[in-house]
Amino acid sequence: MGAGSSNTDAWGVQSYSLSRDALSKLDKELEIKQHYSSSEIDPFNRFPSIRIWDKSFEWFHEYYLGKVTVLVDPITSVNTLTVRAYNPEIALKINQSLLGLSEELVNQLNLRARQDLMKSAQREVDIAKNKIQDVSKEISLIRKKEGIKDPDAQVIQLQSLHLEREFADKQLAASLSSLEQARTEALKKQIYIERVANPILPDNAMEPRRIRGIISTFLLAMVLWGILSLLISGVREHHA
Repeated sequence: MGAGSSNTDAWGVQSYSLSRDALSKLDKELEIKQHYSSSEIDPFNRFPSIRIWDKSFEWFHEYYLGKVTVLVDPITSVNTLTVRAYNPEIALKINQSLLGLSEELVNQLNLRARQDLMKSAQREVDIAKNKIQDVSKEISLIRKKEGIKDPDAQVIQLQSLHLEREFADKQLAASLSSLEQARTEALKKQIYIERVANPILPDNAMEPRRIRGIISTFLLAMVLWGILSLLISGVREHHA
């Protein structure tokens, strides 16, 4: 998946995908802890593995990090998400769910960024509008007054208020322009996730690599047998 427009966004998505928060939501949605604890999985690979006494969420998170990997390409900012499970359907569901959770995270970040960026600009617009309303009301009240003793003072006061109104109009125009710029800036800073390649249901198990495992075990056994034979021969020669 292509994450955002910078490496920072890509690393952010990676961190979230491997976080305890994401794991908690996955377990609530898919009950993956139950899947990885199945008795059908061999004791060394199922949860809680060798720490049979520890079924805590912290240890499950460590186990989870061994089953889910997110690799970030520092040049293209493309994240490659890989999920290992003991059932192809579960692996696919986990992958799809992690993509969905990452998209939700990005949407929340975008919403918060827009709100934070536009809040100040909107406040300036509201202040200018309120100022115009207050000045307009004051002008209206002065005009409605009857029996004013000093008409010249009234004219001066009205002129002052009109100048204040004109200044407030200019402030409002500037504030609206700033608000529009804030909207444009918010769109520029928007983070996004684009699915470069969608996860698919595996039609063949890639792991465990049995032939490689058998050969490795055989070679290791031969090495151990050779070492043991040398030790036994050395002991016999010593006694002889």
